[in-house]
Amino acid sequence: MFSQIMQIIVLGLFAAIVASSFVLYLFLSSRRKQDELTARMADALFAFDHALSGIARVNLDGVFVSVNRKFAESAGSTQELLLKRDWRSFIHPMSLENVESGYSRMLLGGPVNLQVQCLRPDQVVWDAELLLTPAQDRSNRIIGHYCFTLDITTQKELERTIEALQSTLVESACIDEELANRRVSR
Repeated sequence: MFSQIMQIIVLGLFAAIVASSFVLYLFLSSRRKQDELTARMADALFAFDHALSGIARVNLDGVFVSVNRKFAESAGSTQELLLKRDWRSFIHPMSLENVESGYSRMLLGGPVNLQVQCLRPDQVVWDAELLLTPAQDRSNRIIGHYCFTLDITTQKELERTIEALQSTLVESACIDEELANRRVSR
């Protein structure tokens, strides 16, 4: 009888040790997974904040939910000041219709690429290439959009300079031709 009680106690202790070992294993593996997830999230946040292009996430109400450093820098603002602002506030009024049309196309058919003019808080105009792409939840419902920006002001300034030079060359060639025609007709 005593040996049966001892066997039951030993079996109970063994079961408790096995159960606690299993719980400890689950805890440690869960902790390891949490640590891995935390490390991945830290890497993703670092990449987001140090990306070469501006990245913003906007909710369905049109309000910035998150912006990276490059986006804020291009917009002439800070990340903190841009959050809770409407995305339309940084679009130049002359480009707003184009962007709203692109936004509608994005909602219907996916990513849209646009070249627009934007407006900084100090009223400085800058050229940007925007990629608008839907942001979706786990059920694939659209919950807003991502806006990837690239400041193309320098490129656009060069294009305008080249166009002005070409126009000057054409005018100069016309003047030269006119002068040549005058000389010939004399």
